[in-house]
Amino acid sequence: MAAGNPNFDEKQKALFKRCFDMLDKDKDGFLLSRELGKAMTSVGIKPLPSDLALKQSLVAFDLDENNMLDFEEFLNLMFFLKQMMTPDPKFLQETFSKHDKDGNGVLDKEELKEAIKSIGMVHSDKHIDFMVKIADKNGDGVIQYEEFVEIITPKTK
Repeated sequence: MAAGNPNFDEKQKALFKRCFDMLDKDKDGFLLSRELGKAMTSVGIKPLPSDLALKQSLVAFDLDENNMLDFEEFLNLMFFLKQMMTPDPKFLQETFSKHDKDGNGVLDKEELKEAIKSIGMVHSDKHIDFMVKIADKNGDGVIQYEEFVEIITPKTK
């Protein structure tokens, strides 16, 4: 599936393609949730706690909703993980503030969607729902700055 690619140069895309091909054990051109778990571990992300969480991650980046990630969707995931691994506090604060349109100190779903779009990620409504679900620690349906930072901050080994 062709999607708006994240800003990777050709050398980076080639590296990710080799990684994708190594993880795609059955060589069908798609990654399933079990293969996705290996991809996350390979870039230093602590494995998610359950197979269900991996499947939810897959759904978040599966833009064509076929329950698998093709290479373009995988690139979007890698871009998201790269952003998580190298967050800049000033950038995070500016991004949060810029997209807090009503100035109430929180991001609602639409504001979060715009914030995610501004950092170059292709997303779906399911992806945004997933992010709110895992980031909204106090269950109020909106994302406070600390929750925003937590969802963007790496979870390393």
